[in-house]
Amino acid sequence: HDRLSRDELARLESKKLSALLLHARESVRHYRQLFARHDPFASGDVDYDRFRHLPILTKADIRNNINNLLSERLDGNRLDPNSTSGSTGEPLSFFTDLRSKSYRKAAVARNRKWIGIENGNPVARLWGSDLDARKAKSLRGKVHSFITREIFLSAYDLDNSRLLAYSRAIHRHKPKLLIGYPSALAAFGEFCSERSIEFPSITAVVCSAEALHPFQRESIESGFSAPVYNRYGCREVGDIAQEVPVMQGLVVNSDRIYVEILDESGETCGPETMGNIVITDLDNYGMPLIRYQTGDRGSWAVPGSEATLPYPVLGTVEGRSVDVVMAPSGNRIGGFFWTTLLRTRPGIKAFRVVQDSIGSISIQFIRMPGGPEIDIPYFDAKIRDKCGPEMEVEFEEVTEFDVPPGEKFRLVKSNVGRQQ
Repeated sequence: HDRLSRDELARLESKKLSALLLHARESVRHYRQLFARHDPFASGDVDYDRFRHLPILTKADIRNNINNLLSERLDGNRLDPNSTSGSTGEPLSFFTDLRSKSYRKAAVARNRKWIGIENGNPVARLWGSDLDARKAKSLRGKVHSFITREIFLSAYDLDNSRLLAYSRAIHRHKPKLLIGYPSALAAFGEFCSERSIEFPSITAVVCSAEALHPFQRESIESGFSAPVYNRYGCREVGDIAQEVPVMQGLVVNSDRIYVEILDESGETCGPETMGNIVITDLDNYGMPLIRYQTGDRGSWAVPGSEATLPYPVLGTVEGRSVDVVMAPSGNRIGGFFWTTLLRTRPGIKAFRVVQDSIGSISIQFIRMPGGPEIDIPYFDAKIRDKCGPEMEVEFEEVTEFDVPPGEKFRLVKSNVGRQQ
């Protein structure tokens, strides 16, 4: 759709949105009940003014109402269960249909082409989800990696020996593209810069799943001698927007995702005005996410006549923020260690990790209502095993997390060194 005009792209988006809403009204109990009170149609076509008055879909709505959000008519399509890692402190389960996953893959291929990466070019992924790690190690995952020429490097462990092994794996694989979390890539880039390790095959680095800070971009570009492109997406819908060389800001995959930016009263924000990001997946009919609030904030870029692609552009995105914890042993612990560990025992509804010095961390947690007693000695032992016995660990039960006005919630917040 790169060759469409902006008007043609807008008509395509409107057609897909109308088809999704019709399907949701006819086949999904939640929306059938919702549209009976808030009809988004006028004369058979979607009315955008009415659409923008539909209630926002939240993560709590999905957790409390997931069965009513599933389509009753799949027409041969199949649902694929999925979940988030809990980068806001609490995980989320959901479903995507297999047909929509094909659209996701096509958008990924197009976004990569925009930064000079063609299908079949080797890729290295520094990723950390426990789910992704299990998939990569499975027979199906190994076959997929062989076909796609992609290697998976777990961001779960980032100690010096592991990073050295990763550098050797990259030298053997010779990827053109490196993908990863900003926090993990910055740590890896600094490790490589300190040891003068170079990767001549890498021509682009894509950061995703966390907020990309300027100091991280600098460390990554320096460490890998390649341009860095910020990507915004979420597991629920896939890639939403990405930086490209020919335009300023993050280009939205608007033929897949309808994006709104709203202020606190639910009104549409103008260019350069920060607001809440609300999305509608135009392709997932199995579990439609209509006007879904991601929990992130962003702003639209000022429209430019120099734009070479017809898609809308985000000027800024404040995504989830997860820092790397520095242990006294010198080990670097990424965010997925904490999300995996603190869910191995029941009782914790949500949590946040705060580090104020290399020798100490605080685990703030909200107790699951009616849940069992929390096994703090188990967590303490596992953390000391990972970080070293000299690490001081404090557990603090709270009723809510203290987040200063205007500051993004950070699942792992490090106040050590540059990560302030």
